[in-house]
Amino acid sequence: MARSILRREGLREIYRGLSITMLHDVPAHGVHFLTYEYGREQFHLGCRKNGQESLGTMLVAGGMAGVASRVCCYPFDVIKSRLQAQTKPQQGDPPPLYEGIMDCFRKSVREEGYGVLWRGLGTAVTRAFLVNGAIFSAYELALRFLANNNNSSNGFSIEDKELQGN
Repeated sequence: MARSILRREGLREIYRGLSITMLHDVPAHGVHFLTYEYGREQFHLGCRKNGQESLGTMLVAGGMAGVASRVCCYPFDVIKSRLQAQTKPQQGDPPPLYEGIMDCFRKSVREEGYGVLWRGLGTAVTRAFLVNGAIFSAYELALRFLANNNNSSNGFSIEDKELQGN
């Protein structure tokens, strides 16, 4: 794909949408992790110190983090998708529909109203809740598993040894 873009559109087009991607991703990731850490601490006080939050806490805090990060920057995502979807015109083709971030924003809102910036949000936040709840839970459980295996010999945790009478 990269070779095809380079050949047809040039090196600059490989980076099409980088500015809007940064405008979207930087705040979205900040909100994402802030919401997760805040949520898990609110649902299970002290869990940041002892790491013993429940699976439900991980699922809900992760889901909320996904929703918050999508909602806060969704209009940027719409603009980014529109900019990245257009191809560089070849000889004899009409000019691109959008000439940049602000042009895309203005034309989109003028032609379709402000609602265009939120179109598809319901589906996006539903997916974000489910996916991020699962991802954060898997991450936290994997960390626990690794920490327990590092603190024990032969792959058994302290709790397993106590159950075996060792």
